Amino acid sequence: MEDYVKQKLSLNQGETIKLTGHKMKGSLQETDLYNYDILDSNGQKAGTVEYTHLYTHICTNLIELV
Repeated sequence: MEDYVKQKLSLNQGETIKLTGHKMKGSLQETDLYNYDILDSNGQKAGTVEYTHLYTHICTNLIELV
Protein backbone atom coordinates (compact mmCIF):
# COMPACT_ATOMS: atom_id res chain seq x y z
CA MET A 1 0.00 0.00 0.00
CA GLU A 2 2.90 2.34 0.75
CA ASP A 3 4.05 2.42 -2.88
CA TYR A 4 0.53 3.30 -4.01
CA VAL A 5 0.34 6.19 -1.53
CA LYS A 6 3.78 7.47 -2.62
CA GLN A 7 2.56 7.60 -6.23
CA LYS A 8 -0.46 9.71 -5.23
CA LEU A 9 1.55 12.23 -3.18
CA SER A 10 3.67 15.09 -4.46
CA LEU A 11 6.65 14.68 -2.16
CA ASN A 12 9.48 17.20 -2.17
CA GLN A 13 12.93 15.93 -3.04
CA GLY A 14 14.34 13.89 -0.16
CA GLU A 15 10.99 13.38 1.55
CA THR A 16 9.74 9.88 2.35
CA ILE A 17 6.71 8.42 4.09
CA LYS A 18 6.57 6.06 7.05
CA LEU A 19 3.53 4.00 8.07
CA THR A 20 2.57 4.95 11.62
CA GLY A 21 -0.79 3.25 12.06
CA HIS A 22 -3.51 1.14 10.52
CA LYS A 23 -7.05 0.46 11.64
CA MET A 24 -10.23 -0.90 10.14
CA LYS A 25 -13.74 0.45 10.56
CA GLY A 26 -17.25 -0.33 9.47
CA SER A 27 -19.62 -3.07 10.56
CA LEU A 28 -17.86 -5.48 8.19
CA GLN A 29 -14.40 -3.96 8.63
CA GLU A 30 -14.68 -2.85 5.00
CA THR A 31 -12.70 0.37 5.39
CA ASP A 32 -8.96 0.51 6.03
CA LEU A 33 -7.39 3.69 7.42
CA TYR A 34 -3.64 4.05 6.98
CA ASN A 35 -1.71 6.82 8.75
CA TYR A 36 1.68 7.96 7.48
CA ASP A 37 4.25 10.51 8.62
CA ILE A 38 5.99 12.53 5.93
CA LEU A 39 9.69 12.72 6.78
CA ASP A 40 12.09 15.31 5.39
CA SER A 41 15.61 14.50 4.20
CA ASN A 42 16.85 14.74 7.83
CA GLY A 43 14.30 12.21 9.05
CA GLN A 44 12.26 14.88 10.83
CA LYS A 45 8.46 14.83 10.67
CA ALA A 46 7.29 17.33 8.04
CA GLY A 47 3.60 16.34 7.97
CA THR A 48 1.06 13.57 8.12
CA VAL A 49 -1.35 11.93 5.72
CA GLU A 50 -4.29 9.55 6.15
CA TYR A 51 -5.24 7.22 3.31
CA THR A 52 -8.67 5.56 3.32
CA HIS A 53 -9.35 2.41 1.32
CA LEU A 54 -12.90 1.05 0.96
CA TYR A 55 -13.38 -2.56 -0.07
CA THR A 56 -16.30 -2.34 -2.49
CA HIS A 57 -16.25 -6.06 -3.39
CA ILE A 58 -17.73 -6.85 0.04
CA CYS A 59 -20.79 -4.73 -0.75
CA THR A 60 -21.17 -6.40 -4.16
CA ASN A 61 -21.05 -9.85 -2.60
CA LEU A 62 -23.72 -8.90 -0.06
CA ILE A 63 -26.02 -7.68 -2.80
CA GLU A 64 -25.62 -10.97 -4.66
CA LEU A 65 -26.48 -12.94 -1.51
CA VAL A 66 -29.78 -11.10 -0.98
